[in-house]
Amino acid sequence: MKFPKGTTLDWSWLDIAPEDMAAVEVGDLKAPTKPLDMAGQKITTLPTPTAGNEPATKDFVESLVQGLDWQQSVLGELDTPPGTPGTGDRYLVIATATGDWAEHEDDIAEWDGSAWVFSTPNAGFAVWLEDVERQKVYNGTAWVFFGSTVNHESLTG
Repeated sequence: MKFPKGTTLDWSWLDIAPEDMAAVEVGDLKAPTKPLDMAGQKITTLPTPTAGNEPATKDFVESLVQGLDWQQSVLGELDTPPGTPGTGDRYLVIATATGDWAEHEDDIAEWDGSAWVFSTPNAGFAVWLEDVERQKVYNGTAWVFFGSTVNHESLTG
């Protein structure tokens, strides 16, 4: 059985002989209306993505983030310590820092339950800012926004 390209196929897999299944191309099928179970199989030979909604391979993504030293996310950027921090709360300390944060501009401040612990960034440190849902990277002298992000909270599967 030959399936001409572009033919709309509307049948059950049970209607097709096993030897004819190899002739079916994914592009000839209707769009899925439920999650697609790949049964552990990989999707290979993806082209280089050119738009934000196109898929990317692990190798492509890793090539973009090489050299970045990802840190745990921070709640936001502040110049003054919050009044009642929770254990594990983390912030980027910005210029004109005051109080316990004085002289710690550009550091990452983390509350350990009784005191602030500071991490001095190296060039390549990267963090996710939870309050603005964006990424920043330390370039050796300052934290700068980089890249674009997409909120994936509505994805299912």
